[in-house]
Amino acid sequence: MSKYDQLIVVKVGTNVMKNKNNKIVRPVLQNLVSQIAELYERNIMTILVSSGSTIAGKEVLGKSSIEDSSIRRQVYSAIGQPHLMRIYCNIFHDYGINCAQVLPTKRDFQPGIHRDNMINCYNGLLS
Repeated sequence: MSKYDQLIVVKVGTNVMKNKNNKIVRPVLQNLVSQIAELYERNIMTILVSSGSTIAGKEVLGKSSIEDSSIRRQVYSAIGQPHLMRIYCNIFHDYGINCAQVLPTKRDFQPGIHRDNMINCYNGLLS
């Protein structure tokens, strides 16, 4: 598996990263990244799977007047995803670790070119 001794996947849900006011708690993310950096030092590849784009979008936009909950959630996520990635990239940068984003869909896990592309992206990150 390349130059790493182990691979682990860490999934962080929205409730882990937000406070009661629905704001992202940056010290929580900083602590998480600190632990991931420690794993890298121990030659353990860590993939972070993170929720939180909707909460990040709410931080940016505030209360929305969009009535349809599905559309509102999509708008929050679309606005929030780059905001959340900027937070993660800044924190990872402090540890000298590159940060990348992969947004797979269901069909990316089915055999074929989409799956092959996702695997190639992942392998490129490992090298």
